[in-house]
Amino acid sequence: MPSITSSQARTATLNRNAEISSLTPSTLLTLWEFDATALLDDTEGLVPYEQDRVFRFHNSVKLKTTSIIWGGKEYIAIPIKAEGFEWSSKGSPTTPKLSLSVSSEGIDALSFLKSTIKKLNDLVGVRVTRRRVFAKFIDEINFPENDKETIREAGFAPDPNQQFDPDIYYVDRKSLENKSMIEFELGTIMDIEGLKLPGRVCNARRCPFQYRGEGCLYEYNENREENVHGYVGQARLPKEAPPRANSKDELITTILGVSQLGDRGEYELNTTYDKGQFVWIKKDNIRYYFVASTNNVTVSPPNPIFWIEDACSKLIRGCNIRYDTIDDGVLNFGGFPGILSQIG
Repeated sequence: MPSITSSQARTATLNRNAEISSLTPSTLLTLWEFDATALLDDTEGLVPYEQDRVFRFHNSVKLKTTSIIWGGKEYIAIPIKAEGFEWSSKGSPTTPKLSLSVSSEGIDALSFLKSTIKKLNDLVGVRVTRRRVFAKFIDEINFPENDKETIREAGFAPDPNQQFDPDIYYVDRKSLENKSMIEFELGTIMDIEGLKLPGRVCNARRCPFQYRGEGCLYEYNENREENVHGYVGQARLPKEAPPRANSKDELITTILGVSQLGDRGEYELNTTYDKGQFVWIKKDNIRYYFVASTNNVTVSPPNPIFWIEDACSKLIRGCNIRYDTIDDGVLNFGGFPGILSQIG
């Protein structure tokens, strides 16, 4: 929500308190907001639009069976079940659960949410905001033009500043998912055990990225695939990305005693390969490269007697070996070597 002046805040508080003490208060709406912005890499153009990062819903279908507009934001109507949001000063804190129906067809927000769940480790760490607003304060656009005067006479007073203090939670885990429903267990930022920020473990020495996959991006630019390398510009992948070393960071050219390697493309059965020639095979959309270690090889990879696998050690030196030939010299190392200076 945009910032408001102290005068607006006082007026909003007085009007809200008046509604609370009214003998006939309007319906109290609960609005839900899932915000995945902090876990998505906005700087790489992965999530250029807010509707791909922030998902807003409401379950007040008795009032509105379609969207509710409040504060200029659209909240989609879907069945939602919320449990465990009561506060208590005794005993252990409750574990709120939020269940969303995802069986509705044709709702773009739900489609984006489901694809984001797969992309972001079941939304662990995503911020969930519960907003509670009296129905009389929702935006005027919710009502037909010819009803607006009647609505004002009935006491409706649209005000984007009107809400109770929002409750902020974070997704602890996805506890259930089937064709019709997704259930999340929530917690406060202090309650979530093992939360990975920003969405992954901060390891100083080892890189968690899939070699030649998203994050690593060491792959031929011509082989770029959106579902493998993410929504990155083609310039982020190098023009050339040949096999370089084994998992021990030993250069393959040095092991074989050759000056360069020959590209034979995708591996083909019943084909003979000679020493220093490399091929690739694809598994789960990732290309794995192998270099023939002798002449007249007819055995298929990954047989280690005849093939040397192009593999990364996941250490920063492995990254250096591959990116020392890339023009910009930027390492796509997924570890956090800078935290070593904070240890001890």
